[in-house]
Amino acid sequence: MNLKNQWQPGSYDQKLHFVSSYGKDLIAWLQPAKDEVILDLGCGTGDLTHEISLAGARVGGLDASGDMIRRAQEKYPEIVFAVGDAQRFKLNYACDAVFSNAALH
Repeated sequence: MNLKNQWQPGSYDQKLHFVSSYGKDLIAWLQPAKDEVILDLGCGTGDLTHEISLAGARVGGLDASGDMIRRAQEKYPEIVFAVGDAQRFKLNYACDAVFSNAALH
């Protein structure tokens, strides 16, 4: 079965912003540090990816929705975002941590 990904980033940011708000508490558990390399898996429109970057970590975001990634890039052009499948992605670099608020809700 091939399900089409139909996320709508504008609606997500307007109506579901609480998802990122709840996820901010998880960043404290992550304890991102300066120059750590962190991947935000299922990053959506990038709000938590941005929060992680504020600690000085080198963070990137990955999401299956091209529309969500385009919105994340518009909001946070200084962060690298990519479209990818969380079950099949490969990185060409090592990470210190993988953060995934999406996996927890």
